[in-house]
Amino acid sequence: FERNTPMNSEIYADFDLERLKREFSNECSKFSKEYLLWPLVLIILTESTMQSLTATLKSVIGENKARKKIRNWMGQGLHTVTGRMNREFREACADHLKRPFFMSQYGHRGPGELDLSNPRWIELGDSAFYEIDEPPICGSSKTGSVENEIMALKSFKRDIILQEWRLLKEMLELRENWKMELLKPYAHIRYMAREIAKRFKCEGDIHWLRLSEIEELKICEDQIPVHLKSKVNDRKLRFNVFKQYSLPEFVTLDVIESIIKGENIDDRKVFDGEALSSGFVHGEVRVIVDPSMESPETWPPNTIIVAENTDPGWTPLFAKARGVIVDKGGVLSHCAIVAREMGLPAVSRVRQCHRLLKNGDKVWVDGNNGRISVDR
Repeated sequence: FERNTPMNSEIYADFDLERLKREFSNECSKFSKEYLLWPLVLIILTESTMQSLTATLKSVIGENKARKKIRNWMGQGLHTVTGRMNREFREACADHLKRPFFMSQYGHRGPGELDLSNPRWIELGDSAFYEIDEPPICGSSKTGSVENEIMALKSFKRDIILQEWRLLKEMLELRENWKMELLKPYAHIRYMAREIAKRFKCEGDIHWLRLSEIEELKICEDQIPVHLKSKVNDRKLRFNVFKQYSLPEFVTLDVIESIIKGENIDDRKVFDGEALSSGFVHGEVRVIVDPSMESPETWPPNTIIVAENTDPGWTPLFAKARGVIVDKGGVLSHCAIVAREMGLPAVSRVRQCHRLLKNGDKVWVDGNNGRISVDR
């Protein structure tokens, strides 16, 4: 992908259809076969390093303390491009003159950005921002204090722990940098798909077609064939049926059956999950299914985001929240990194949280122990 390709959603308007389809096919192929290769390797190495660090530290201070310690270190010692994007978003909200710069740096991202049907910030323009008066929250990277804390451990393993921590920190920061760059060609895949859709008057349906089906579209047609429209309608129907189910990351047939029967839905007031970001806060639930439909400027000041999962494109929503509860995502997830850098208490692996909790519910988010308490 050419790094100097302008981030302009209208860049492909002058391409003839055959050239547009060829560029689209080539970019999709390169993205899946080339661009994602090394990030996958990095993810595997990161997980391995995290496990090694946890195991070594656990042998020194015990399992529970080790997990909390590492979570605190990642909150203090990481300084990622995602954190910088969050801070610069708030600055752009407060100062209109900074918005063009923000778009030039981050316009290729957006809410729900892994779904190509969702618009990027460059497409949303000024509607991506909201007015704020308070100064932006500045991140605090305390890498030195983390290393000093490690060196203060009374164990001969501290040098090993320090080396593992430095590796983990470097890989997590690199992962965020790579994702920032990866989403540039990904955004262009969306732009090309939108332009193809305009030619065939199917802007709402293009994302329901397979790549091979798009490649078969003919220049002599001004709309997609009837048999493809039928496939699109069938896929939409199946999607709407299945989206009501939220499956765990690791699942068995027994678990699937219990989810379908609704056996996992209960009226408990306390839910245990996994602590992502430390802190303790009380607030009002806002269940989010489609981040692009939200207007965070209308939220109450103590809003707690509840979702199945999130990504760094939720920046405008995180910036107005006081805490986060998600169903999916571990301590190395983007949600965890963003929440820690923004100082938001966060808890994950609260099964079906986006179905159990309702808008307006009052909850306590305990990011220290991974627990949610509901006021009912």
